[in-house]
Amino acid sequence: MSIFLIIIFIVFCISTSVQLFYYLYLFPSVIFKKENLSASTNDEPVSIIIAAKNETENLEKNLPKILNQNFNEFEVIVVLDQCTDNSLEILEKFQAENKNLKILKTQTPNIGKKHALSLGIENAKHEKLVFIDADCYPAHNNWLRHICSKFSTNKKIVLGLGMFEPENNLLNSFIRYDAQLIALTYMSSAKKLKPYMGVGRNLAYSKKLWIENSGFESHLDIASGDDDLFIIEVATKKNTAICTHHESISLSKTKETYKAFVKQKTRHLSTSKKYNLYEKTISGSELISRFLFLTSSIILLSNNAFLLITSVFLILRILIISVILKKFSLKIKNKLPVFYIIIFDNFALIFYLQVLIKKTFFKAKKNQW
Repeated sequence: MSIFLIIIFIVFCISTSVQLFYYLYLFPSVIFKKENLSASTNDEPVSIIIAAKNETENLEKNLPKILNQNFNEFEVIVVLDQCTDNSLEILEKFQAENKNLKILKTQTPNIGKKHALSLGIENAKHEKLVFIDADCYPAHNNWLRHICSKFSTNKKIVLGLGMFEPENNLLNSFIRYDAQLIALTYMSSAKKLKPYMGVGRNLAYSKKLWIENSGFESHLDIASGDDDLFIIEVATKKNTAICTHHESISLSKTKETYKAFVKQKTRHLSTSKKYNLYEKTISGSELISRFLFLTSSIILLSNNAFLLITSVFLILRILIISVILKKFSLKIKNKLPVFYIIIFDNFALIFYLQVLIKKTFFKAKKNQW
């Protein structure tokens, strides 16, 4: 037996172990987590903060679902960031019927939406802050109750799920698959290991925590990062809770074209340069180990000595990922067919290679958010 095949087999064994670590240890901790909605979640008032940039149609469609939450006392702060459309006119109509709606405006040139979010936080009346994007809406009118039920004396951060509306097309299914896998990774890391990110379209934390961290000051030069980079700085296993009930999810439309989705993911990866070794490892190891597992499997299948064991683990892995991701999609009521899960498991490797190439060789515009 050649040294080359022995090395490939070692790679196969290590990558298999990493895959099993994610799918049999980390991910089940989220999938089988029971969610209970406490009856006493309405005790403390909450400030919901939305940064919006030329989002007239989205505000008109999504704001009523935010304003009509089943919650005793909350304010909604919409910060219009350098808007040139008629967002203000739309908001003023809502404000006439909703006294808990506060409108703020900024025309300050800035990178990303952190300045707008900071303005909203500074003007928030309440200690508990909940964030959602203008192009998102709560999946249920109990959304706010579920998120706030996770706050406690020790829990100052709540990581929610930001998912996408199901549509009958391949791109939509792939984007939803990608979002669910990312969610499983950061949610399970927060529960079992250490928090390293959240999503700004469904995130909550205390105002005091934001002030003590000097807001987003350490990463104002990056368009993204109001969610993951901030969470990296302030979150610990002890002060962070996760919320995965299907009523606690925020939903939005997926990108309409593959090119637009690649561009979005490239922008999201711009924050990775500020990740430390742990964050890079936990966020990337599943994908890297998947690539190594499949590559080493293909090589080993050509050798009779490894044919049986490789075939068994290939079939076993397909069964495990199908069951795990299917169960999660059912739990959050954002169903994915098993056939798509298997197809996307392989295609994602090509997709992220494309994103990595684009990130390496093409610079994004600084003011994107």
